[in-house]
Amino acid sequence: MTSQNLLIECITEELPPGQIVPLSEALCSAVTALLERHQIPFSGARPIGAPRHLGVLVENCGSEQPPQQQLLKGPAIKAAKTPDGQWTPAAKGFAQKCGCSPDELQEIAGKLAFNKTQPSQSLSAVLQAGLTTIFDGLPVTKRMRWSDLPYTFARPVHGLVVLHGSTVLSEVSLYGHQASNQTIGHRFWHPAPVTLENATSYEEALLEAGVIVNFKKRRNEIEKSLKNKAKSLNLLLNIDQKLLDEVTNLVEWPQVLAATFDAKFLSLPAEVPIIAMQAHQRYFPLFKDDSSLSNQFLVVSNSRTSDVKNIIDGNERVVRARLHDADFFFKVDQKTSLESRLTTLDRVVFQHKLGSMGEKTRRLAQLTPIIAKQIGADPDLAQRAASLCKADLVTQMVGEFPELQGFMGGQYASLAGENAVVAEAIESHYKPAFAKDVLPPSLEACAVSLADKVDTLVGIFGIGMKPTGNKDPFALRRQMLGLLRICVENQLDIDFETLIEKAFSLYEVSLADASKAELLTFAKQRFLAWYSDQGVGPQVVNSVLATGVSEPYDIGRRIEAIQAFIQLPQAPALSAANKRVSNLLQKSAEGENVSAIQPEHLVEAPEKALFESIVALQKTTAPLVTEKNYTQVLKSLAEIEPMVDEFFEQVMVMVDDAQLRSNRLGLLNSLRALFLQVADISELSV
Repeated sequence: MTSQNLLIECITEELPPGQIVPLSEALCSAVTALLERHQIPFSGARPIGAPRHLGVLVENCGSEQPPQQQLLKGPAIKAAKTPDGQWTPAAKGFAQKCGCSPDELQEIAGKLAFNKTQPSQSLSAVLQAGLTTIFDGLPVTKRMRWSDLPYTFARPVHGLVVLHGSTVLSEVSLYGHQASNQTIGHRFWHPAPVTLENATSYEEALLEAGVIVNFKKRRNEIEKSLKNKAKSLNLLLNIDQKLLDEVTNLVEWPQVLAATFDAKFLSLPAEVPIIAMQAHQRYFPLFKDDSSLSNQFLVVSNSRTSDVKNIIDGNERVVRARLHDADFFFKVDQKTSLESRLTTLDRVVFQHKLGSMGEKTRRLAQLTPIIAKQIGADPDLAQRAASLCKADLVTQMVGEFPELQGFMGGQYASLAGENAVVAEAIESHYKPAFAKDVLPPSLEACAVSLADKVDTLVGIFGIGMKPTGNKDPFALRRQMLGLLRICVENQLDIDFETLIEKAFSLYEVSLADASKAELLTFAKQRFLAWYSDQGVGPQVVNSVLATGVSEPYDIGRRIEAIQAFIQLPQAPALSAANKRVSNLLQKSAEGENVSAIQPEHLVEAPEKALFESIVALQKTTAPLVTEKNYTQVLKSLAEIEPMVDEFFEQVMVMVDDAQLRSNRLGLLNSLRALFLQVADISELSV
């Protein structure tokens, strides 16, 4: 068996930039899994991803699958022969299936068996059998057909390269293309086919043809060039990593160029030209030492040439037109107040079953002051912000640049003389927009943001459109995470269940009652995911959620207390004891509670000692629970561990005497109730 590098490359039309990395990584994983499944050895693999190249390079890959031993089992021995010792039809049929005579069969564990050797299979045969299945299973966001062929992929496929060392595995095919050693170079700088000598020289051959096919190398080169160019201009560069990834997957042969736009457009709010450049043109804005926007920017061109004037001029014309439009929109929008735009929101659909953005705005105006009062914000300012927060959706600026919704509303509100708190709340009410985004800066802004998020969650869940799998068209997971973060990180005491009920009642359309419980379950799932990202185990989060508490900040405090509790030496024993108590109470038919305890019926010394400890701790922990000092509650409860251990060692709970049994179950119920003031620590027991 010879080991050489294996190259698999699918040649396509330009792939969607956001798909190249996930597709190349998935392809790499799937190909290596196929090789492992067939026991074909290799030492490593790396993905290949460029706009028109998708593949994998496998290092030191074997040329064949070794022979496989397969144990085939047949009928029972007693059914294998007739009374006179002749082979039965069942035995003969099994032998025929195994490709041997009945006399060659073995007896294993009372059955006929045969150890069959599967012949070795070539690498080429393994790939031919599995490659199409692999490509059909790649996580393509949206598949397309091309020509009259029956195949589907992210973009039309125009070729296949499969090389094992210098050998073309021509038996392998994909989507109507037989494997060859012919690939393609840069679309403009090297239009002729590129003939590969072997798999090892693949990257070097494509580099000579104007393609950096390795994503990481291409990305690193662009990033380095961007930084060097910014430094040469004595300007600052703040690289948006998502934009860098996108640009990396738009170019094959990158060159970074500096361009400028008219300085008069710097009078616009800085976010406007930044969004115009980043989101719409994939340019990189530059900044001065004082962090103000410069009128210079960087372009990543898909070619390397000394004659760059035409490229720069073309990009400057494009951004000039964009900013000219933005300047016009900015001036025209200010001629109409936000308040006078509110009636227009009745013609903007929020969701076709839930009505218009105008209806949503009126709900927010009712819900926001209620939240504001709960969290100590000014209800009048918060309500004013809520009434205006969606008005910018019908401005020309947001119509052209949707990414500026919220921000432009805040800008227009400020320019129109609205209170600074109101303008700030309008601008930031969509925050946090992603996992690590900043939170709204004021309590009034938090009130508007919370109202907006819970209104969306209640409405969408109410019509049965909750997230499923990878589908979350209304970004409900992000909305819920934002809501939880605002409450927990800003230490806001809000009962989520009550908030859901209020938001639910403001809808005039019919919503499913069952959706309230579904939404609470969804909130618990997001809590688990959020804390898991922070390294907190699911048992810790579940121990708190099991109590039914629905105040996000209170849940957060309890989780912190449990994190401290599990570090105590008494924690494992007390968690196990709580688990035992929980099981006993669930099995019990009596269901006694703490009020059922009769001290005079406490017989054994350990149960008397446990009762006295429980009574003392009830008095000690009650004020601590009121203060929500859960860490200290659990520290105090940890002191009961010796009494619990002694009780279980010396006292039988499920005795025949019903009165004694009921009293002891009541005692354990009281013990459990002490811990349930904070969490169900039985969840911590493995």
